[in-house]
Amino acid sequence: MKKIQIFILGIAFYFLISNINFVDILSRPKPMEEIVQEEYFEKSYKNEFDSLFVLNYRDPIHTNISTSDYKIIEELLDELYKLELDKTERTGSYGIELWFRNEQGERMMVHIMKDGNIAIRTKTYDYIKDEENKVIKHEYTDSERKYYKITSGDLDIEDIQKIIDKIE
Repeated sequence: MKKIQIFILGIAFYFLISNINFVDILSRPKPMEEIVQEEYFEKSYKNEFDSLFVLNYRDPIHTNISTSDYKIIEELLDELYKLELDKTERTGSYGIELWFRNEQGERMMVHIMKDGNIAIRTKTYDYIKDEENKVIKHEYTDSERKYYKITSGDLDIEDIQKIIDKIE
């Protein structure tokens, strides 16, 4: 019994000294805010999106599906986090189109090109509403599409498709 008490005190002391947030360690899964703020995605091409929570998917035949299932979105973002990118010119035709949207109506589109490279752009919507709060008009700001070649990491379109196939 004494050994167990010493062990528990040792763990408590370790957390106290190392200043680790015990609640963060025990809470799983990660909230979306933490997922999209991972340093690598931010460094590569994250464009000030802080709470992505909806994914819209469109394939070359323009089949549209969407989900707010954070597990599916997390899997797709994890695939994108693995990549190192360098800017390039447009190199091929479009393949899969992924749209991520946050609560502010900002959207980030990731085109996975047929040649394996990717294109990224953002779109921000402004909604004009009447007195009854009904949308009467919407305008949007569209960023220039930026093309990237993958210099490190592997983007397997089949893996992406398997994740997307989980969307009901």
